[in-house]
Amino acid sequence: MKRLVGGYIQLAHGLPAPFFTRALETTLLPILTELNRRNDVVFQLALSVPFMEFLEKNHPSVNLLLTDLSRSEKLELLSQTFPQSIPTLLAPKDRAHQIEQTTTYMRKRYHARSRTLFCYNQIFNPSYVGTMNLCFLDSLIISAHDPHSNKTYFDEPVVMQELGKRGLILPMCDEMSKGVEEYAEGILSFPKLLALSKRIITSDAPFVLAMLNLDQLAYGGITAD
Repeated sequence: MKRLVGGYIQLAHGLPAPFFTRALETTLLPILTELNRRNDVVFQLALSVPFMEFLEKNHPSVNLLLTDLSRSEKLELLSQTFPQSIPTLLAPKDRAHQIEQTTTYMRKRYHARSRTLFCYNQIFNPSYVGTMNLCFLDSLIISAHDPHSNKTYFDEPVVMQELGKRGLILPMCDEMSKGVEEYAEGILSFPKLLALSKRIITSDAPFVLAMLNLDQLAYGGITAD
């Protein structure tokens, strides 16, 4: 059984600085500290460009820690569109350009080139495969669940082809994402969220990729402890 765990921060420009500080202190920093202490885990992490700019300006020591963890292969940094636009609404060349902007931004600061694309709140469609190849990305983390039809197209990694191009698609666990969202909305208590995560991770499913929305965890009141 394969288990992957990751997180993402999607905070945008224009939000007050305390939002960024809260996400850092209550979610990201404790995760990075734990990763630094351990040698048996790899964490997938996607940070919005505004959040990375916040770290560069206000917390250079955290940036150094991100660099060290990436170099030691405890942390895999994921690429995404630079201004957090919706990829499917962009022309293919514009989409590839924005993703490459993010990849270049991370490479200059963390000295590591991302090999994986992360698409927040999107459903897979074949056009992503061509984009991955244009940006020299090997894999894509995205949802494979259509909420309108309540259908999950695949729940294990698959290799997709589009016009002769190939890419590895890694489906996110939508049940975990929904649980974090309900925690942020006050519907689910933290003990119940913890129980849900343990049930998903220890289930008999052959593959689980749990991507945690760190913004929502911070908003729901999670603490560093």
